[in-house]
Amino acid sequence: MRPTLQFPDSLFYRRDCTSNIVSDLTGEFSAEFRLGVARGLEQTPDLVRAFIERGHEVVSHGYRWIDYGEVPEDVERDHIQRAVTILTKLTGTRPMGWMTGRPGPNTRRLLVEAGEFMYDRDSLADELPYWLRINDKPHLVIPYSYETNDNRFNENHGFISLPTCGTLSIYFTGKAATAHRNCFLLVCMIDL
Repeated sequence: MRPTLQFPDSLFYRRDCTSNIVSDLTGEFSAEFRLGVARGLEQTPDLVRAFIERGHEVVSHGYRWIDYGEVPEDVERDHIQRAVTILTKLTGTRPMGWMTGRPGPNTRRLLVEAGEFMYDRDSLADELPYWLRINDKPHLVIPYSYETNDNRFNENHGFISLPTCGTLSIYFTGKAATAHRNCFLLVCMIDL
């Protein structure tokens, strides 16, 4: 990776410390690590090993974190294959799930054509999983939610009251308690 930012070393700020914190938290709270951008995980193999040792599933979050809305189909197909290759090498198993995050018009079809994916998460269309037929094959979609997502920290809104780590922690805890209460017969999923 060749940083192009004004402060290129900011891309690597406290990576070692952050990796340990994330690994410890997922173990302490029985959380499951899910999404991983292949190029990013490739830079932190120790973190990936720690997640795998704790039994976490790594879902591909693509090869790079880019918007595939206008990416040519052959480039996107190549990126899917690269991500699969990298994650398979890092984890010892092919990823079962996928979430591009910013899919293009070809993403879901390319995933089905690539085969062996059990599901994708590139939908905000519902709160419950649903099935589609893509190229005459059944394909499971497990919708994603922005409600409890770190994207709340993406913008600098000045001095207005915004979520802090503390307020988001309270919100996430409440969300988990509500899901636990309401989903005692079902497996519940919360996107954090």
